[in-house]
Amino acid sequence: MPKNQTYCCKFTHQRSTRPSDCKINIIAPPANFKVGRTTKKFEILNSGYNMGIDAAKAFLAK
Repeated sequence: MPKNQTYCCKFTHQRSTRPSDCKINIIAPPANFKVGRTTKKFEILNSGYNMGIDAAKAFLAK
């Protein structure tokens, strides 16, 4: 599980004020997608952007 998913899950489970019927769906890039805070290569950034669009469309199509 990517670091951001782990943090997000820990954070949301710690919140006791979350409504019981609240469902959180996490959409994150695959672990093998290597991009960092300082990545500047357009091809890599564009690839990640398109992955996000595709993942969102797939989720919404469910």
